[in-house]
Amino acid sequence: LGVDVEDPGSSAFAYAFAAAAARGAPLHAVHAWTVGRPTTAAEPTDLPGLLRAEAAARERLTTVLRPWRHAYPQVKVVEETVFGRPGHHLLKASLGASLLVVGRHVTAGPHLGATAHSALRRVSCPVAVVPHGIRTGR
Repeated sequence: LGVDVEDPGSSAFAYAFAAAAARGAPLHAVHAWTVGRPTTAAEPTDLPGLLRAEAAARERLTTVLRPWRHAYPQVKVVEETVFGRPGHHLLKASLGASLLVVGRHVTAGPHLGATAHSALRRVSCPVAVVPHGIRTGR
């Protein structure tokens, strides 16, 4: 499951957890995070700031998964918070997966976002692109 902690899209979570429960499979939830670019190349790296941002990203992932873990206690969940672009990390996470689930904003019209588009083009396992706001599962 590709997780956008800023807009988690419960439909994708419902689909992913229901699919994992039906398969008796673990759910690998991946959240990729980044920070804004420095204004100049000469600025030093703010390591303490990056560590705080990473910890905050991990905490947000745990928080958005909490109600789904409660609703599906039989599903083992593996949380992964990584630095970088989501498409790259979802490609890596999908190796050996039976299904990749990503959300899609319906406000984008008929077009896919960059992450869903990348997944459909590059991932070798089946991909479920679940529009936000569509009721699935429980």
